[in-house]
Amino acid sequence: MKMQMKVLAAAISAIGMLGSVHASTQGQAILNVTNVLFYDNATNTVLDSSDFVQLPNLGGLFITDSTNLNPSVNGVFNPYANSVNGGNPLPLTVRCVAAGCPGMNSGAPFIAAVSPPTNDGAMAASSLDGNPITGLAQPSAGGADARASSLAQLTGNGTANTTASLTLASVFTFTPLNDTTVRFEFDAFKYMLAYTDSPINATSGVAWNMSIQDTSTNTEVFDWSPDGLGGGFTAGGTLITDAGCSMNDSVTAFFPASVSPGETCSGSLKALSPLLVAGKTYNLSINHQTQAVVNNLNLVPEPSSLLLAGLALAGLGVAARRKAPSAG
Repeated sequence: MKMQMKVLAAAISAIGMLGSVHASTQGQAILNVTNVLFYDNATNTVLDSSDFVQLPNLGGLFITDSTNLNPSVNGVFNPYANSVNGGNPLPLTVRCVAAGCPGMNSGAPFIAAVSPPTNDGAMAASSLDGNPITGLAQPSAGGADARASSLAQLTGNGTANTTASLTLASVFTFTPLNDTTVRFEFDAFKYMLAYTDSPINATSGVAWNMSIQDTSTNTEVFDWSPDGLGGGFTAGGTLITDAGCSMNDSVTAFFPASVSPGETCSGSLKALSPLLVAGKTYNLSINHQTQAVVNNLNLVPEPSSLLLAGLALAGLGVAARRKAPSAG
């Protein structure tokens, strides 16, 4: 199944330090999407597995969930990947690079970090439980909850970066008895921190996208990346509310200004799909990602090194609208 990803463009640059006694940089991004529910808009009822065509030996609703975590510090990585089928949960998983991740909220990764940092390290975490529809093995219990968090920090020279991605992918066939307009509802919380007290930049960002593809024509009929401005649609869809919360965003701290404690937004988001035709097969995908990157180097990198850093970020395949830093 094709996963539609947008590009998170966050420029990372490193500036040389001459005789600096102390340096610290820090980036953190948290994106929680909770109480995710899919409604039949006409009946105002949560969609149930029985609303989908049941095919012999196959069923009419296919769900695959996956997560990928990959924190790194100075070339040391601690990757993790997992996937489940049928709407089963992805339990809370925390990966870090540091001796026990001291002071990095390894026991509570979705809590804002303390600035300035007191140790070097990187952390990535994610979890997924519940379901946006009813009638599955794992009860919806109010909907699905998806969380992802990234934290990277340095107190000296080196590089640290981390990414946490959480992807929910569903493929389903609607019952031929009903054409359906689906109403998507969820609550969102976003937190982004970029901190620096040295002439080095720190960046953090989040990205979230939902799309629906008509497999008979291989065309997107719905594509939504909430921008907090009442838009974010590139195909189909009608916005009900985005709570003024951009789900595709980044923030960068430029020395001598520092962005701290960060940028937050929260609220309920709702949107309508176009009419989905009974009997047709649609791919539905949700992409959910956080990223934090800091660089703390004594030497000015060559232009080719900066280019490679930009390409590495673009390769994540997530789009975000860059935010201008506040004056510190």
